[in-house]
Amino acid sequence: MVSVIQLVGRPQYALLAATVCTLTACGDSTAPELPQGEYLFQAAAAGLRHTCGIQVDGTLLCWGYNSMGQLGDGTNLGRSAPTLVDAAQSFTAVAAGWAHTCGLAADGSAYCWGSNDYGDLGDGTTDDHARPTAVAGGHQFRVISAGEAHTCGITTERVAYCWGRNWYGQLGDGTAVDRLTPTPVAGELHFMALSAGASHTCAVAEDGGTYCWGHNQTGQIGDGTDTTRTIPTFVASDAEFASVRAGYRLSCGITRSGRAYCWGHGALLGTEPTDSCDSWGGPYPCSTRPVMVFADITLDDLSIGYNHACAVAAGGTAYCWGDNSSGQLGDGTGERSDVPLPTAGSIRFATITVGRSHTCGASREGVLYCWGSNESGQLGDDSGLLGWPVPIAVWGW
Repeated sequence: MVSVIQLVGRPQYALLAATVCTLTACGDSTAPELPQGEYLFQAAAAGLRHTCGIQVDGTLLCWGYNSMGQLGDGTNLGRSAPTLVDAAQSFTAVAAGWAHTCGLAADGSAYCWGSNDYGDLGDGTTDDHARPTAVAGGHQFRVISAGEAHTCGITTERVAYCWGRNWYGQLGDGTAVDRLTPTPVAGELHFMALSAGASHTCAVAEDGGTYCWGHNQTGQIGDGTDTTRTIPTFVASDAEFASVRAGYRLSCGITRSGRAYCWGHGALLGTEPTDSCDSWGGPYPCSTRPVMVFADITLDDLSIGYNHACAVAAGGTAYCWGDNSSGQLGDGTGERSDVPLPTAGSIRFATITVGRSHTCGASREGVLYCWGSNESGQLGDDSGLLGWPVPIAVWGW
């Protein structure tokens, strides 16, 4: 569901520096104050009601809802402005789930924190943690992705592992048994890209094929059916994807030439559905195989949330579609759109990440903007406003 934003900093933007102690080192129960100024991120991810971002020096900040400790600052207090994660290590990647967060350290070690009801954190327990906790197994990961209550990663050997909730087979091990530690995905496939959705997972294999597994109620597995799958199942398409995204009831892929295809929930496709799925006890519009979106536009990035999706075109324009009741489409209205609409303003985006009812995108100059619901402070603007229908910069005040 969640995509990772990778940014390149521009020298004209001053780096927010750096001398703050961790909560453990300070022996304090409150979050340390950060200097005022503009943050410069190299990665970011939006979760259900929280957001996290990595600064260019590797320090990790989170903000928003924090009842399960998903901000990683050692507390359960919500934050409306970026707050330092209590970790000694620097991070190179971050992934945000519904109520948990995971990150990769420079050596490939994986850490997770927040909700752990189903083993989401992969530490062998079901105890929540408000500070980063090492994922069991000692694996070195190159990719990590967080779903609703499960997590998956690809190791440096390109083997996929998943852990956490497995009610619909979203861990891909051939069972519906929850796993408290990383468990290898069934089969002997080696993967290059991976994305964990709400209750399903998709990945691109080294052989060029795309595979999905888990919940398939609206055709989000892409195999031409609405049958749930517990092992990697080939996506029925001739397109060769370079990257893939899994959301709540939708999956999308971007080819090497920048063409986008989506499959699953009809209202989220961004184009006309082609099939009917037996969802919620009755027929429901869906596409059980990939269909092209943005037929005349090439894309650099795409992200899927709970009931909306967003993409960045090669020229830097951000497009969003789906639910807009919280302003998460960023077009300045609260009106739903079943086709992609450009966000308001003239910002040229590099990448984008989508939460449940909010969206964040990075400009080509390296500034992170967020819009949509702000009921838990997930926009990071410290404004106290409940929402914002157009992009607003994340600032430290």
